[in-house]
Amino acid sequence: MAPPAPVMVEGQREREVLERIIGTRFRKLGGKAGGTVQEWLTKWKGLPPSHSQWRTREDLEGKGGRLEPLRVFEADEERRREGSGEEAKGDT
Repeated sequence: MAPPAPVMVEGQREREVLERIIGTRFRKLGGKAGGTVQEWLTKWKGLPPSHSQWRTREDLEGKGGRLEPLRVFEADEERRREGSGEEAKGDT
C-alpha cells in the first residue's frame, strides 16, 4: 500500500505539509478540571524529524482539514493491537 499523500493543515504556512503520524500519547491537562488530551507526533514534509511536533486532533482537523495520515496511523495501531491481543486504550 502506498503511503498517503501529504496534506495541508489549515492555518499553517504553505511549507507545513503533514507527511505522516509517528506516534501518539495522552497528555494530562492542568487546572481544576484536569483530564487528558490525546496528541499525535507529526512529521512535516521537507523538515527533519527533529522538527516533528505533538498535535491534537483539533490542531490537525482545522477547518475542512484532511486527516488521512491520522486515519492510516489509527488503522495500523488497531491492527497491531488485534495481532498482539492488547486491549484498545482510549477513544479514537
